[in-house]
Amino acid sequence: PRRYNGIAELDGRIWIVGGEGELGERGGEPTTLDVVDIYDPATDTWTPGPTLNQVRTDP
Repeated sequence: PRRYNGIAELDGRIWIVGGEGELGERGGEPTTLDVVDIYDPATDTWTPGPTLNQVRTDP
């Protein structure tokens, strides 16, 4: 699961930015993320966005 991330809508797509998540097995140690994921509801697809310059929670 991912938490403490930023969420924004831009041009009809939903951007999920940074946050905290578990890498590896579920229940693993939480780590702060530098990833951006973009959801396009028109095509029901997820694509990776640009990597952040540094990890962020509650951006």
